[in-house]
Amino acid sequence: RYWFLFAMEDTAVAAFYALQSVWNKAETAIQALRGLQQPKGADTKQQLFEDDDGVFLTFSTKKIVTPPLKPMPINLPTPLMSSDASVCLFMYDRKEKTALISELKDRLTKVIPFNKLRKRYREYPAKRELRETYDLFVVQQSAVKDINHHVASVFSKSHKMPVPVSTENKTADEIVAKINNLKQCAFFYHPKGAAGTIQVARKNMTDEEIMANLIAVVDGIITRSQFKLHDISSFGIKTQSSPNLPFYQSDAPAYELPTPPPSKKNKKRKAKSAAPSGPPQKKQKTAAVKKEDDKAGTSTSPALAPAPAPVTVPAPKKQKTAAVKKEEEDKIAPAPPQKKQKIAVVVKKEEAPKKKQVSKEKGKKLASK
Repeated sequence: RYWFLFAMEDTAVAAFYALQSVWNKAETAIQALRGLQQPKGADTKQQLFEDDDGVFLTFSTKKIVTPPLKPMPINLPTPLMSSDASVCLFMYDRKEKTALISELKDRLTKVIPFNKLRKRYREYPAKRELRETYDLFVVQQSAVKDINHHVASVFSKSHKMPVPVSTENKTADEIVAKINNLKQCAFFYHPKGAAGTIQVARKNMTDEEIMANLIAVVDGIITRSQFKLHDISSFGIKTQSSPNLPFYQSDAPAYELPTPPPSKKNKKRKAKSAAPSGPPQKKQKTAAVKKEDDKAGTSTSPALAPAPAPVTVPAPKKQKTAAVKKEEEDKIAPAPPQKKQKIAVVVKKEEAPKKKQVSKEKGKKLASK
């Protein structure tokens, strides 16, 4: 039944579509969603928010990418918006565009110049009210950066980011034709993590219309987004009030997260741990240095270098007993310090010269004389 999808250049994608079991599971999941719908009766409790009648495709990926704010339009066989859906266009209010702006105001629901958007819709409640007023938002290609900077915080939460449209050298009819083509598309937003959702149909559609839209969206994700078939982990289908019903599961393992580059501190630690614990190796001499050594006769080339001396390994020493240790300690012990002897210095006094003794006789004689 889906033979038109098999003639594809990518053989892996063609093989994916050729798996009839995948689409049989998808049809079974769509029929199961019909049985999970809760009938609206008098006994049902009043909900805080209105029941959304959307049918969503869920997917999980094996890698995480940097999500762009620009949505990717995917053409649907059965559009989600009606032909009279409200459209809001954001543009620069320049003098050369005044005629084009006045003409587009008559053809579109609302045209808001950038200066007016910045002044009137500055606060959060005003932006939220603007988001809920219109079904589709379109922005001039050259004004994407300024408009997204102003409304992205509010519009991205409900997947209503403005879709860029080129207006350079275009007439009002050409711009309106492009906008009408966008009404027949579903808008794919790259998720910030490893899982995402996209609305593919409404509950009031038939099973065949839901299945055709589902195939178109899966084809758009695999062939046009940043995720290829080998990046997809699973596909499922759900409504806002039902559990997720998967119909495809990849058998390939998920990608490993890339390891961050090592810092300078880690590099130094690894270098220290990888350094040899032995003695430092000598640097190899260059050819010029070797020539100078040869001339001086101090070359250390292997031919002239002396043979290394044999390395003798000492024999293990025997353990000494306690008695032997005491004897050695007694021998080695220093002698007690001797007291210094005081040397008495005796100074002899000089004796006076002795007088000669004179006998009594001689004394008498001398006295008589």
